Amino acid sequence: MLGKDKDSNNIMLIIELKQWEKIDQTDMDGVVKTFLGKKIREVIHPAYQVWSYKRLLEDFNMYIRKNVEVTTAVFMHNMKKNEEFIKNYKEWIEKTKVFFQGEDDKLKNIEDLLGSTADDKFAGDDDANIIDGNTG
Repeated sequence: MLGKDKDSNNIMLIIELKQWEKIDQTDMDGVVKTFLGKKIREVIHPAYQVWSYKRLLEDFNMYIRKNVEVTTAVFMHNMKKNEEFIKNYKEWIEKTKVFFQGEDDKLKNIEDLLGSTADDKFAGDDDANIIDGNTG
């Protein structure tokens, strides 16, 4: 999603939605195990995944790198809040906001996602203009 903050700066929010109910730790950095495709698989940690989307956009799109504040979030809507999930992957959790089952209300408040600079105006109408570089 794209929009503007209270000071009319361009902002982008990337949210990764996961239906996973449980994850298990692996010895690999940024990799977890979860039930996916009818079996347990090693997959990228969702916080690392959404952070990497942000980095790709910033690294390969000069306009975004110079003109858009990108924020990331993960919503694990089927997983209960899990301190092990947070503790074992602290490096990636610190780079993005993570919400769990029962925290839907926090997703409704844009300030919980973007911080105090958020504005009520966070609408899709701005998406094409920011992508095209037309911010005026």
